[in-house]
Amino acid sequence: MTRRIFWAIFSASFLIFLLGVVFCVYFLQKEFEKNILLSMRNQAYSIKTILDSTSMSISAIKIPARLSVIEDNGEVVFDSVLQGVLESHSNRPEIIDAIKKGEGMAKRFSANLHQKTFYYALKLRDGKILRIASSRDNFIKIFLDSIFWWIGLLVFSVLVCILLARVLSRLILSPLESLNLKNFSNLSSVYDEFLPFLNKISQQEKTIQKQLKILRQKNQEFNAITQNMQECLILLNEDLRVVSFNKMAKLVFKNLDNHKKLIEIFKSEEILDTANKALRFKRCECDISIDGTYYQILASGILDEEIGSEKSREFKSRGVVLLILDITEKKERENLRREFSANVSHELKTPLTSISGYAELLKNNLVQPCDVNEFGRKIENQAKRLLELINDIMKLSELDESKSDENIKERIDLFKSVQNILEQLPTNGLQVEVKGYGEVYGVKTLIEDMIFNLCENAIKYNKKNGSIKVIITENSLSIQDSGIGIAKQNQKRVFERFFREDKSHSKRIEGTGLGLSIVKHIANLHQFDIKLKSKMGKGTKITISWKNS
Repeated sequence: MTRRIFWAIFSASFLIFLLGVVFCVYFLQKEFEKNILLSMRNQAYSIKTILDSTSMSISAIKIPARLSVIEDNGEVVFDSVLQGVLESHSNRPEIIDAIKKGEGMAKRFSANLHQKTFYYALKLRDGKILRIASSRDNFIKIFLDSIFWWIGLLVFSVLVCILLARVLSRLILSPLESLNLKNFSNLSSVYDEFLPFLNKISQQEKTIQKQLKILRQKNQEFNAITQNMQECLILLNEDLRVVSFNKMAKLVFKNLDNHKKLIEIFKSEEILDTANKALRFKRCECDISIDGTYYQILASGILDEEIGSEKSREFKSRGVVLLILDITEKKERENLRREFSANVSHELKTPLTSISGYAELLKNNLVQPCDVNEFGRKIENQAKRLLELINDIMKLSELDESKSDENIKERIDLFKSVQNILEQLPTNGLQVEVKGYGEVYGVKTLIEDMIFNLCENAIKYNKKNGSIKVIITENSLSIQDSGIGIAKQNQKRVFERFFREDKSHSKRIEGTGLGLSIVKHIANLHQFDIKLKSKMGKGTKITISWKNS
């Protein structure tokens, strides 16, 4: 704005200067010609006076100007510059005016002198015409002769105009430059013409500030929600390039970055197809697996504007929002549920088949009387096994649905609990050693069930004449046996339901395969840590640890 005002003032002042020079030149030229003609008139009257009052010949009069005497018919009888016969001057304007009015004047280009000439004609007493012709330098020639002075004046004028424009532009803009658009409390120095405009700006400023405050608040709320959410959130434009994402998305997908294409990040045609469908159909989803982790992709198109008439409205999508959920745990639970159902069916079917078979033989009297007791014993064992299995399944179901906080907790003497449990279990000649003392805070029935299962496994999977060591401290309980051990590849799976080291579910060692699953559930409910160390043929050590509370 300063530049525009500067050039406006400069142009105006320089134009005024040029117009002033033109008018001055014009009027000076007019005055110059007027003075020349006046001087020639005075000379003409002086010569007339001399000729009328004396007998002096006109040829004797010496003046710088050209003198001519012309008859009233236009014949030139005397010329002080040109000799010989000259053409008739009867058609010259100054001669015509002198004959009619007594005097005449004119200026024109002289064909005889080849230059611009001023003429003044005066009628003498004898009727002849006295004419003075002067070819003095005209004003234009004088102006050109002093051109350097005029150039100097022009340069000086330009400098003055520049200085004037700078000073005036600063003076004009200084009130506006000193104006604080954020504080309109002091408007005394501002031009009155700007007050309505500034008042309107003040109102707009207040409105904008309110809107900005609301936008900032909404942006903070949006960031607080998106940046701290556990799900991955990615915003794409219509070209499926990344526009924005939250912290979790960057944490999960390391190569995620702004302006990257979706296919460069995931390299999955399924995700690309889902995003393209979201651009057209507003919402769709898919499940994918990336490096062993399962994700659910929820894609929703960003609707921008309505297109079409009232009857057939369509929405144009400007981008896609991707909400990515980690469903690995869900998938694992589904797999576990399916495996659990299959295992339950298998484990329940085995004893029931045996019971049904023995019962059918007894019903049809196909058993010798001496074998009836043996068949009865087998039916009883299978029934006990079935009951034990059902109890373990019910116990796991209760543990899945319960929380430790819902049960009554107390301080438990671990040494006494271990001693009581070992007394209930047949040790089968194993060397059992219990060391140390400690207490744990928890649900007594669950803690004792956990210890019972650990001790039972230590006895069941031990070697003949083996040993069991139970070590108790203030923060841990460890049970170590000298049994068959667990293969390294199976050590992470022993806590799964129905998992047994013998994959064919051999009946060589009886059990439901749920003992360690119950142990893990009880430990999780009490927020205990479980560590397992085992070596094939050397034995297994399971340690339960906790923090004092």
